Amino acid sequence: MVNIPKQRSLAIVSIVCLFCISVRAQQSFSRDQFTSDFNYMWSTLRGNYAYFDKKETDWNKVRELYRPMLADVKSRSDFVTLLERVLDELYDNHTSLNTNLKTSSRLVPSGLDLWAEWRQGRAVITQLRRGFSAEQAGLKIGMEIISINGLPVEEAVARRLPKSLRAINVDARNWALRAVLAGTHDQHQESSRPGTGMEEWRFINWIYPHRLLWTITATHQKSNGRCCPVRLAISKSTI
Repeated sequence: MVNIPKQRSLAIVSIVCLFCISVRAQQSFSRDQFTSDFNYMWSTLRGNYAYFDKKETDWNKVRELYRPMLADVKSRSDFVTLLERVLDELYDNHTSLNTNLKTSSRLVPSGLDLWAEWRQGRAVITQLRRGFSAEQAGLKIGMEIISINGLPVEEAVARRLPKSLRAINVDARNWALRAVLAGTHDQHQESSRPGTGMEEWRFINWIYPHRLLWTITATHQKSNGRCCPVRLAISKSTI
Protein backbone atom coordinates (compact mmCIF):
# COMPACT_ATOMS: atom_id res chain seq x y z
CA MET A 1 0.00 0.00 0.00
CA VAL A 2 1.09 3.60 -0.55
CA ASN A 3 2.20 5.48 2.53
CA ILE A 4 1.28 9.17 2.35
CA PRO A 5 3.25 11.69 4.42
CA LYS A 6 1.03 12.86 7.25
CA GLN A 7 1.04 16.59 6.48
CA ARG A 8 0.22 16.12 2.79
CA SER A 9 -2.43 13.52 3.57
CA LEU A 10 -4.15 15.81 6.08
CA ALA A 11 -4.19 18.61 3.52
CA ILE A 12 -5.92 16.39 0.96
CA VAL A 13 -8.47 15.08 3.46
CA SER A 14 -9.23 18.61 4.68
CA ILE A 15 -9.93 19.80 1.14
CA VAL A 16 -12.40 17.03 0.38
CA CYS A 17 -14.11 17.14 3.76
CA LEU A 18 -14.50 20.93 3.64
CA PHE A 19 -16.24 20.62 0.30
CA CYS A 20 -18.57 17.90 1.59
CA ILE A 21 -19.60 19.87 4.66
CA SER A 22 -20.78 22.59 2.29
CA VAL A 23 -22.77 20.10 0.22
CA ARG A 24 -24.41 18.41 3.20
CA ALA A 25 -25.47 21.77 4.68
CA GLN A 26 -27.47 22.77 1.63
CA GLN A 27 -31.22 22.32 1.87
CA SER A 28 -32.07 22.89 -1.78
CA PHE A 29 -30.05 22.71 -4.95
CA SER A 30 -29.96 24.71 -8.15
CA ARG A 31 -27.99 24.23 -11.35
CA ASP A 32 -25.84 27.21 -10.39
CA GLN A 33 -25.04 25.65 -7.00
CA PHE A 34 -24.05 22.35 -8.59
CA THR A 35 -21.82 24.16 -11.07
CA SER A 36 -20.27 26.37 -8.41
CA ASP A 37 -19.50 23.42 -6.13
CA PHE A 38 -18.09 21.38 -9.00
CA ASN A 39 -15.79 24.24 -10.00
CA TYR A 40 -14.76 24.77 -6.39
CA MET A 41 -13.73 21.15 -5.88
CA TRP A 42 -11.92 20.92 -9.21
CA SER A 43 -9.95 24.14 -8.72
CA THR A 44 -9.17 23.43 -5.05
CA LEU A 45 -7.75 20.02 -5.89
CA ARG A 46 -5.84 21.49 -8.82
CA GLY A 47 -4.12 23.91 -6.47
CA ASN A 48 -3.66 21.64 -3.44
CA TYR A 49 -3.53 17.97 -4.42
CA ALA A 50 0.03 16.89 -3.69
CA TYR A 51 0.51 14.00 -6.07
CA PHE A 52 -0.21 15.13 -9.60
CA ASP A 53 3.48 14.59 -10.35
CA LYS A 54 3.01 10.90 -9.43
CA LYS A 55 -0.15 10.46 -11.49
CA GLU A 56 -1.04 10.00 -15.15
CA THR A 57 -4.21 12.01 -14.58
CA ASP A 58 -4.82 14.91 -16.96
CA TRP A 59 -6.71 17.17 -14.56
CA ASN A 60 -7.77 19.60 -17.28
CA LYS A 61 -9.26 16.69 -19.20
CA VAL A 62 -11.17 15.69 -16.06
CA ARG A 63 -12.97 19.04 -16.19
CA GLU A 64 -13.61 18.65 -19.92
CA LEU A 65 -15.06 15.16 -19.40
CA TYR A 66 -17.25 15.73 -16.36
CA ARG A 67 -18.32 19.38 -16.30
CA PRO A 68 -20.72 18.90 -19.26
CA MET A 69 -22.37 16.08 -17.28
CA LEU A 70 -23.74 18.69 -14.88
CA ALA A 71 -26.51 19.20 -17.44
CA ASP A 72 -27.89 15.78 -16.45
CA VAL A 73 -27.64 16.33 -12.70
CA LYS A 74 -31.14 16.64 -11.25
CA SER A 75 -30.62 15.79 -7.59
CA ARG A 76 -28.10 15.62 -4.78
CA SER A 77 -27.64 11.90 -5.46
CA ASP A 78 -26.80 12.60 -9.09
CA PHE A 79 -24.28 15.19 -7.97
CA VAL A 80 -22.61 12.91 -5.43
CA THR A 81 -22.28 10.22 -8.11
CA LEU A 82 -20.66 12.70 -10.48
CA LEU A 83 -18.18 13.90 -7.84
CA GLU A 84 -17.26 10.32 -7.00
CA ARG A 85 -16.38 9.77 -10.65
CA VAL A 86 -14.25 12.91 -10.63
CA LEU A 87 -12.31 11.75 -7.57
CA ASP A 88 -11.86 8.29 -9.12
CA GLU A 89 -9.74 9.96 -11.79
CA LEU A 90 -7.02 10.39 -9.16
CA TYR A 91 -6.99 6.63 -8.47
CA ASP A 92 -6.12 7.47 -4.88
CA ASN A 93 -7.81 5.65 -2.00
CA HIS A 94 -7.09 8.61 0.31
CA THR A 95 -9.46 10.94 -1.57
CA SER A 96 -13.16 10.38 -1.02
CA LEU A 97 -16.34 12.20 -0.05
CA ASN A 98 -17.54 12.03 3.55
CA THR A 99 -20.95 10.97 2.29
CA ASN A 100 -22.04 8.08 0.12
CA LEU A 101 -25.00 6.42 -1.58
CA LYS A 102 -26.16 2.83 -1.87
CA THR A 103 -24.54 2.83 -5.30
CA SER A 104 -21.22 4.16 -3.97
CA SER A 105 -18.12 2.02 -4.01
CA ARG A 106 -16.94 0.58 -0.73
CA LEU A 107 -13.81 2.23 0.59
CA VAL A 108 -10.45 0.57 0.09
CA PRO A 109 -8.87 -0.94 2.10
CA SER A 110 -11.63 -1.00 4.76
CA GLY A 111 -14.14 -2.54 2.32
CA LEU A 112 -11.80 -5.38 1.39
CA ASP A 113 -10.73 -8.48 3.26
CA LEU A 114 -8.22 -9.43 0.59
CA TRP A 115 -5.52 -7.53 -1.29
CA ALA A 116 -4.64 -8.21 -4.91
CA GLU A 117 -2.29 -6.78 -7.49
CA TRP A 118 -1.13 -7.36 -11.05
CA ARG A 119 1.91 -9.58 -11.35
CA GLN A 120 3.22 -10.53 -14.78
CA GLY A 121 -0.17 -9.85 -16.32
CA ARG A 122 -2.10 -11.88 -13.74
CA ALA A 123 -4.40 -10.61 -10.98
CA VAL A 124 -2.98 -12.33 -7.90
CA ILE A 125 -4.09 -12.37 -4.26
CA THR A 126 -1.17 -11.04 -2.20
CA GLN A 127 -2.71 -10.54 1.26
CA LEU A 128 -5.71 -11.79 3.24
CA ARG A 129 -7.25 -10.17 6.29
CA ARG A 130 -6.84 -12.77 8.98
CA GLY A 131 -10.10 -14.29 10.24
CA PHE A 132 -12.34 -12.53 7.71
CA SER A 133 -14.58 -14.00 5.05
CA ALA A 134 -12.11 -14.29 2.17
CA GLU A 135 -9.69 -16.34 4.23
CA GLN A 136 -12.46 -18.41 5.81
CA ALA A 137 -13.94 -19.11 2.38
CA GLY A 138 -10.71 -20.82 1.39
CA LEU A 139 -8.91 -18.15 -0.60
CA LYS A 140 -5.12 -18.36 -0.43
CA ILE A 141 -2.27 -15.98 -1.11
CA GLY A 142 -0.94 -16.61 -4.61
CA MET A 143 -4.28 -17.58 -6.15
CA GLU A 144 -5.09 -15.96 -9.49
CA ILE A 145 -8.39 -14.15 -9.99
CA ILE A 146 -9.78 -14.80 -13.47
CA SER A 147 -13.24 -13.22 -13.23
CA ILE A 148 -15.23 -10.98 -10.92
CA ASN A 149 -19.04 -11.09 -10.89
CA GLY A 150 -19.12 -12.92 -14.21
CA LEU A 151 -16.73 -10.62 -16.07
CA PRO A 152 -13.19 -11.60 -17.06
CA VAL A 153 -10.93 -9.74 -14.67
CA GLU A 154 -9.22 -7.79 -17.50
CA GLU A 155 -12.59 -6.51 -18.73
CA ALA A 156 -13.86 -5.69 -15.24
CA VAL A 157 -10.72 -3.69 -14.48
CA ALA A 158 -10.73 -1.91 -17.85
CA ARG A 159 -14.28 -0.67 -17.17
CA ARG A 160 -13.19 0.73 -13.80
CA LEU A 161 -10.09 2.58 -14.96
CA PRO A 162 -10.06 6.40 -14.91
CA LYS A 163 -10.93 8.03 -18.25
CA SER A 164 -8.46 10.92 -18.21
CA LEU A 165 -5.16 9.05 -18.06
CA ARG A 166 -2.31 10.04 -20.33
CA ALA A 167 -1.09 6.45 -20.01
CA ILE A 168 -2.37 3.42 -18.10
CA ASN A 169 0.20 2.48 -15.48
CA VAL A 170 0.36 -0.34 -12.95
CA ASP A 171 -0.80 1.90 -10.07
CA ALA A 172 -4.02 2.72 -11.94
CA ARG A 173 -4.57 -0.95 -12.82
CA ASN A 174 -4.03 -2.04 -9.22
CA TRP A 175 -6.41 0.68 -7.98
CA ALA A 176 -9.09 -0.46 -10.44
CA LEU A 177 -8.61 -4.13 -9.51
CA ARG A 178 -9.13 -3.41 -5.82
CA ALA A 179 -12.07 -1.11 -6.50
CA VAL A 180 -13.80 -3.88 -8.46
CA LEU A 181 -13.08 -6.39 -5.70
CA ALA A 182 -14.50 -4.01 -3.06
CA GLY A 183 -17.70 -3.55 -5.08
CA THR A 184 -20.55 -1.21 -4.22
CA HIS A 185 -22.86 -1.03 -1.21
CA ASP A 186 -25.83 -2.30 -3.24
CA GLN A 187 -24.04 -5.06 -5.13
CA HIS A 188 -26.57 -7.66 -6.26
CA GLN A 189 -26.17 -11.36 -5.77
CA GLU A 190 -24.73 -13.22 -8.72
CA SER A 191 -23.51 -16.78 -9.04
CA SER A 192 -21.48 -18.73 -11.55
CA ARG A 193 -22.00 -22.19 -12.95
CA PRO A 194 -18.96 -24.42 -12.73
CA GLY A 195 -18.04 -26.67 -15.60
CA THR A 196 -15.88 -29.75 -15.84
CA GLY A 197 -12.90 -29.64 -13.52
CA MET A 198 -14.41 -26.82 -11.49
CA GLU A 199 -15.87 -26.58 -8.02
CA GLU A 200 -18.24 -23.99 -6.58
CA TRP A 201 -18.78 -23.15 -2.95
CA ARG A 202 -20.40 -20.33 -1.00
CA PHE A 203 -19.57 -18.66 2.26
CA ILE A 204 -21.53 -16.07 4.24
CA ASN A 205 -19.82 -13.79 6.72
CA TRP A 206 -20.02 -10.35 8.27
CA ILE A 207 -17.58 -7.60 7.41
CA TYR A 208 -18.84 -4.51 9.20
CA PRO A 209 -21.29 -3.07 8.36
CA HIS A 210 -22.29 -5.52 5.64
CA ARG A 211 -23.21 -9.20 5.45
CA LEU A 212 -21.42 -10.63 2.44
CA LEU A 213 -22.11 -13.66 0.28
CA TRP A 214 -19.09 -14.97 -1.59
CA THR A 215 -19.61 -17.29 -4.55
CA ILE A 216 -16.28 -18.75 -5.59
CA THR A 217 -15.66 -20.96 -8.59
CA ALA A 218 -12.23 -22.56 -8.48
CA THR A 219 -10.42 -24.30 -11.32
CA HIS A 220 -8.22 -27.09 -9.99
CA GLN A 221 -4.86 -28.37 -11.07
CA LYS A 222 -2.64 -31.05 -9.59
CA SER A 223 0.37 -29.97 -7.57
CA ASN A 224 2.58 -32.49 -5.74
CA GLY A 225 -0.06 -35.11 -6.29
CA ARG A 226 -2.81 -32.98 -4.79
CA CYS A 227 -5.66 -31.17 -6.53
CA CYS A 228 -5.43 -27.50 -5.58
CA PRO A 229 -7.69 -24.55 -6.48
CA VAL A 230 -5.55 -21.92 -8.18
CA ARG A 231 -7.80 -19.87 -10.51
CA LEU A 232 -10.79 -18.12 -8.99
CA ALA A 233 -14.00 -16.68 -10.35
CA ILE A 234 -15.33 -14.51 -7.52
CA SER A 235 -18.80 -13.10 -6.96
CA LYS A 236 -19.34 -11.06 -3.81
CA SER A 237 -22.66 -9.51 -2.85
CA THR A 238 -24.34 -7.82 0.10
CA ILE A 239 -27.26 -9.73 1.59
